[in-house]
Amino acid sequence: MTELIVSKLCKSYGKTMAIQDVDFTVNDGEFVTLLGPSGCGKSTTLAAIAGLQMPTSGRIKAGSVTYFDDGKGIALPAEARDLGLVFQAYALWPHMTVRKNLEFPLRLRRIAKAEQTRRIERVLSLVEMGHLADRYPHELSGGQQQRVALARTLVYEPAILLLDEPLSNLDAKLRERARTWLDDIRHRIKLTTVYVTHDHGEALSLSDRIIVMNGGKIVQIGTPREIYEAPSDPFVADFIGSSNFLHGELVATAPGGSLATVRLEDGRTLAVTLPREIAAGRFVAVAVRPERMELVDHPTSSETGTVLEVEIRHRSYFGSHWHYSFDLGREAIRVSAAKEYAGDRVSVFIPTAACLVFETSPPAAEKRKIAKEAKAA
Repeated sequence: MTELIVSKLCKSYGKTMAIQDVDFTVNDGEFVTLLGPSGCGKSTTLAAIAGLQMPTSGRIKAGSVTYFDDGKGIALPAEARDLGLVFQAYALWPHMTVRKNLEFPLRLRRIAKAEQTRRIERVLSLVEMGHLADRYPHELSGGQQQRVALARTLVYEPAILLLDEPLSNLDAKLRERARTWLDDIRHRIKLTTVYVTHDHGEALSLSDRIIVMNGGKIVQIGTPREIYEAPSDPFVADFIGSSNFLHGELVATAPGGSLATVRLEDGRTLAVTLPREIAAGRFVAVAVRPERMELVDHPTSSETGTVLEVEIRHRSYFGSHWHYSFDLGREAIRVSAAKEYAGDRVSVFIPTAACLVFETSPPAAEKRKIAKEAKAA
């Protein structure tokens, strides 16, 4: 197994920076996901590691081998890097059986025939495709073709595995099953892996750690639980899963600074906990996951949360649960609940511990007020 180190990696196209100062390490046997929206730089980073695109500057090292170092003038071509790459397109040879598809990369590497047979049988067993070894790609389902594409990469035993949105061509049900077998395989082979996706469900369920990217930069690195429960900024809170955002002013903090009160834009107050010190008078955005908010039949007071009365604007039935939406101040809020609420008026309970607080800039009207007061002074 091999440790992968990416240091201060940059890639520009003219004056446009595709990635800037991308810096991370993937430990031996670790499964790390590059996650972000389209255009965030995750695929550019993967292509740079693979040698499909040469970075503008930075350094990429796998074990004792330097793939790229602009300071030393090192830039190994893709074929000289001991990597396995699986794209979202399966790219199987249509005129070859499953077995022949797996033989091809081994023949190119001049692996002995007996060793070819041993590797092929082992990898086909790993992806549970041994019984279909003599079928052609067009005789396989999409999920089966994806397994063959992965097996064809694993069969030559690369030092590092790169996966570029390998499940994106599968339908929702098949993608869910594919996540299960891919998770099982990764725990069995423990191969250093970099996985690219825009699907936060894949990232959360598969990864040892997640690298969230936005605008060509890394915005947070952490375990799936850290990324979901303690996002570094509003972008991460909204992109990983979904969040409701309530905006207001921090009007009071309790002794010790962890408990605080936020006055929302409609004048109502919300009890929150502060992850870091924020001064009273600052404007904040409070992110709350829809599943952490609870609709209740009768308003009750609680020391661990806030109860607010709201008017339901829309409801949707999803079988196992309901989705409700309502306005809170000027914010459109979404809540998931197992129970059906028939009336229009309902109370929502917002746990204090569920509130993620981020300091933000004042709203436009407040900015104009501040500027007017400063000018008068």
